[in-house]
Amino acid sequence: MGTAKNPSGLITLVSKDEGVTWKQEPFSIKRPENKEDPFFTYIPTSLKRDPVTGDWLAVMDGKEPYLARWSGNPWEVTPTTHKITDRSLIMMRPPIFIRNGARIIAAGHNASTNLNGGWASVYHSDDGGETWQDAHLEKAPDHIITPPHQGLRWQNPGVEPTIVELKDGRVWCLLRTSLDRHYETWSEDGGETWSPLSPSPFWGTITMKTFHRLPDG
Repeated sequence: MGTAKNPSGLITLVSKDEGVTWKQEPFSIKRPENKEDPFFTYIPTSLKRDPVTGDWLAVMDGKEPYLARWSGNPWEVTPTTHKITDRSLIMMRPPIFIRNGARIIAAGHNASTNLNGGWASVYHSDDGGETWQDAHLEKAPDHIITPPHQGLRWQNPGVEPTIVELKDGRVWCLLRTSLDRHYETWSEDGGETWSPLSPSPFWGTITMKTFHRLPDG
């Protein structure tokens, strides 16, 4: 509630009839100890459950992106927190789990070097989020005014990375760009290195995209 500069608190909207009706309830989740209130200064994403431990996890982006882990009911316990990077990142999605839950992936794009976009980075952890290694994706091409385009677009050089692990073990990442298509890149080693960016099959200009695996896989 409120604005980014003057937040007035958080609420949660709860539906008990599969989204037909919604009820507003207070959001009383406990904050990490000895840290500036992350729920006022960071953007919390939805929680994801660790398939190995059963803990609930969330990635908080901002000037000090970190992973929060709730070992117990997230409404009742204080989470442990582990810094992901010193980079200032935005648009970080919920963590994903690959390799049968052995590796955690988190990704976002740099908010500090280019206000008109950024460079996406992918982080992986093999110890439950305590330590992280990074991989920085290359920059997508700039938009150039060519027919039938009639003007220059806001430059998004590959941002808002969304990632999914495929059945063959590869990791697939889509990026928002200022071009006519989303761009894509692939990792054969669980997010440690990535292929050169190339246009994906999906058309879209400066639009967000999100992977979702259906119940049948």
